[in-house]
Amino acid sequence: MTEESRTYAMSELSGQGCVLRGMTEGAAALRQTVFMLLQTEAGQWPVYPDGFGVELADLFGQPLVYVIPEVERRLREALLRDERILNVENFSFKQQSSRLLVEFTVKSVYGEMTLAAEIAL
Repeated sequence: MTEESRTYAMSELSGQGCVLRGMTEGAAALRQTVFMLLQTEAGQWPVYPDGFGVELADLFGQPLVYVIPEVERRLREALLRDERILNVENFSFKQQSSRLLVEFTVKSVYGEMTLAAEIAL
């Protein structure tokens, strides 16, 4: 999937809402795309193109020994659909109560960035 490198700039990337402020491109635009992808359950919102998002909802309530490798595989597959992303690696997982914290490195045409996501268990 080819994504645009120039897009509207979101003022806050926290999942709490955002305000659009101007335009952004390059690594900042890619970071926004990754954020939006990780916040979107694949196939649930017709406004997004096919293949955008990641399927995680069916992992809720599953054993951790199943969830961890599935999260890694699904995140990697979802992110590698974007041609700007070259590799996704260095996954680390930490369970906190009913959430799984995931950190990983995205290698892209703009360089490397370390990102994180929270998955409901």
